[in-house]
Amino acid sequence: MITPVLLWREHPFTTEFIRHSAVSSAMAGFETHILQSILRQADQRSANKANCLSTKDVRYILTEDTSTYKKSELEDRIEDGLESLDERFQWLLNDIALLHYQGEVHATGEIWNSILETEGFARHLSEKKVTLSTEEINQPETKLGYDLGLVIAMMSDFAQNREEVLDLIWGFILAHSATESGQELDERKNLEAIFEGLENRKRDHYNYFISFESGVKEKENNVLTDVLSEFDLAYSDLLSGLVSSRAQRYMYENDVGKRQSIRSVVEGLLDNTSLDQAQKVRTKLDTEWDSLREASAPGVDAEEILISVWNKSQRNSGEIAIDLYKSSFKGNVTETLNKLAKDGKNRSRSVTAVYEHAPIVKWDNTEQYWVTTDYGDLLCYFRENDNIEWLHDYGINPEDDKLKDRKISQREWDLIQQGAEPLVEIL
Repeated sequence: MITPVLLWREHPFTTEFIRHSAVSSAMAGFETHILQSILRQADQRSANKANCLSTKDVRYILTEDTSTYKKSELEDRIEDGLESLDERFQWLLNDIALLHYQGEVHATGEIWNSILETEGFARHLSEKKVTLSTEEINQPETKLGYDLGLVIAMMSDFAQNREEVLDLIWGFILAHSATESGQELDERKNLEAIFEGLENRKRDHYNYFISFESGVKEKENNVLTDVLSEFDLAYSDLLSGLVSSRAQRYMYENDVGKRQSIRSVVEGLLDNTSLDQAQKVRTKLDTEWDSLREASAPGVDAEEILISVWNKSQRNSGEIAIDLYKSSFKGNVTETLNKLAKDGKNRSRSVTAVYEHAPIVKWDNTEQYWVTTDYGDLLCYFRENDNIEWLHDYGINPEDDKLKDRKISQREWDLIQQGAEPLVEIL
């Protein structure tokens, strides 16, 4: 089988025409075995052996509509088309080369321009997602090369063997660096020019697809931030990167603008993940922390006491008072912690709990010390680590406990699993 390098309409040659040209070919110094191979392939070929997919074949493939034909008949015809692909590619390559040899095909002729104007559907029929930028998709040569690459990938296992695709690309490069003079210096100059051009294109491609949040694309960053705000979603690098990459793809697949593509992606995440619930958890934790001020007794600070208990638990009020203030503030510490607990330590009727969703600390009457609850652990951790990457990670992948290469750690996963139970009605 011959590897295809160009898609083209067939220009069938008769055996007589090729034999007529064979005289001049031989005079040009063709190797005898090459001449014989070309003629042999021409003998094996006929115009009715092309086996191209007909209109009814294409309709059946796309819609399963058999019309007036039998399903088995259509499938046999399609199978014939499949089996003849290698021959059709071989004929295509030979036709172009022979027409060029005769002087009919020129490097800068109308034929090449007409090829660039043809409409291909490989991008629409491939499982691979389009990665062309707006600038690239407006370049007909790039679109043609992209479609050629896709159809070759459809027939090969290049995804599993990168060396083979590199060999193929290297063949393209060598073909376009070859010269009529055959001089090594001339070929080297051509190669350097090609590699320099590829480096420039790679840089431009990367710059175009750089994440919206980078300083390179401040305008896109503003759009992304605005859309996230519309949905009451906080900004995080994780969420921004995910939305950015999906929005780029959505924009080109659906021919919509940046804002609409971002909005559609965010709506999809909210509909198909627990991102909205994770955001609500963050909001509830924020309001819970704000309520702590009401727990502060004279001379002591509730936030400071809570963080102290969380960082160094299993201490009584006296030990906490000595650590943060002085021993005389023991009663004030107890009053503050009682407001954050369900029952607390000998809490009087005049002391009312101020937590909004669940007890934040508890008094171990047996061991005689204070500890934070699971909910309190989550609240304190969130306060001390005001980075919601991990919370967004949990919201996007709430059922996946494989934490390798994720923004959420095992400790954070456990905190959510155990500490968010009081907020279960909003999860």
